[in-house]
Amino acid sequence: MARVTFVGLGRMGRGMAGRLLGAGHDLVVVNRTESRADDLVARGADRAATAREAVDGADAVVVMVSDDEASRSVWLGPDGVLAGEPAPGTLALDCSTLSHGWLLELAGAARRGGLRFLDCPVTGLPDAAAAGELTLLVGADPGDLAAARP
Repeated sequence: MARVTFVGLGRMGRGMAGRLLGAGHDLVVVNRTESRADDLVARGADRAATAREAVDGADAVVVMVSDDEASRSVWLGPDGVLAGEPAPGTLALDCSTLSHGWLLELAGAARRGGLRFLDCPVTGLPDAAAAGELTLLVGADPGDLAAARP
């Protein structure tokens, strides 16, 4: 299975990360409030202090945060994903609901960093996230989308 970094364990992210763990992926989780990861760590996930630390060796990085400001911090901050050393070709998925302007900036930064970027905001509620019943609205280069499929 893949090694996946999941950043953002709020109402939606926790359920999404739980589904990845339940599917057998090697999961590394990051959240500002560390206790939000306790149940996932008890189930076998690894906890990282920062996104920068968590991306080493990841096949994919999934971010699910509240808004543009949080997304910018997680991706571009000093302890963010792009400050780390994700391998070239790593899948970078942002499932947050973001503004068009920030999304274009983020996609460019991720690609310049050698990542395959997918914009995939979701529809559904936390219960649907935990049940694996979200709908992802994916925008990506066709080759990057193909690489993300099982």
